[in-house]
Amino acid sequence: VLTPVDFETEPAMAQGRMTLDGGFNIDGEQIRLTVRFIVVPYDMVGSDAELVMDVIKFALKKVALGGRGDIIVDEEFVRKSRRSRDVESAMGMAIERNAVQIFFMPMFSPFTERMERAEALARIFDENVGFIPPNEFIAEAERNGSIIALGRQIFEKTCEFIKEQEPYRYGVERISVNLSAKQLMQEGMADEFIDIADRNGVSMESISFDIAEVSDIDSTGMVQKNMDRLISRGGEFALNDYGSGYSSLENIMKLPINLVKIDRTLVRSYFESGSMLLPDVIEMFRNQKLKIALVGVETKDMARRLSVMGCDYLEGYFYSRTIPARNFVAMMKKQGMTDGGVHKLSG
Repeated sequence: VLTPVDFETEPAMAQGRMTLDGGFNIDGEQIRLTVRFIVVPYDMVGSDAELVMDVIKFALKKVALGGRGDIIVDEEFVRKSRRSRDVESAMGMAIERNAVQIFFMPMFSPFTERMERAEALARIFDENVGFIPPNEFIAEAERNGSIIALGRQIFEKTCEFIKEQEPYRYGVERISVNLSAKQLMQEGMADEFIDIADRNGVSMESISFDIAEVSDIDSTGMVQKNMDRLISRGGEFALNDYGSGYSSLENIMKLPINLVKIDRTLVRSYFESGSMLLPDVIEMFRNQKLKIALVGVETKDMARRLSVMGCDYLEGYFYSRTIPARNFVAMMKKQGMTDGGVHKLSG
């Protein structure tokens, strides 16, 4: 609803809801509707048709993502709609130009006190928008489907990095990349990624795939097929951000995962409130013969106390922030020099 300045929206919405809530009868079948209103005050957008469309598109995104209630557009909403448009445009341009960058988050073993893994993370910098936080462009990519092209580009750049820098020579056994459910549901996704790795001369034994918590497995079984195919070539799967949201242990145990990354929220609650959920969760996964990584290690005391809990890897600002590739290379080479030599070569 695009309303004039002096339009009384509440009575109009009430009348419209009363009319539509009853649904419709079509050929004897009763059709029910869920009624939502998007109210755009004219003084917010004026005669700017492009802005009106941006606002409506953004409002429809909110609805599609599960937002509830009517949407009454205000100045903050207009600002966010513009930001959403700019992020979508910048992300599309970065993917098209192959300009998405990869940064790295190192993971350390509490036993060897050495960096043994790292996570490759997408970063986008736009000359007009500036730095775009991953939570913004990843959500947008998931919504508009560009997550497929984005994920493919990140994997290819990760393989190129492994080919050029040979991180396994410095003790970094695997580098992980994030996969979305949409990617795993694509027929032929695993073969495509295997082709990319083979083209770069990279063994899948150098790769780990991070997946989010899942509530359902697709009915076609394509997720399982793709995972099994990648595992057959030496790939490994890790469950990302366990404890950050919905968790279904039944579904988790259906997946062929080797590592669980426990979210910083559980780690923080252990230190801030004395919650014993973290030790219980660690014990539960260890009983399932799964490796465990703890995320959000910020101090030396946290690292010391977490090291004795039976986890395999620690990650957080105490060890390193997310760093660009050149800094990560320098960190690897420094570790290689202090380690007194070269580690195993790729299979």
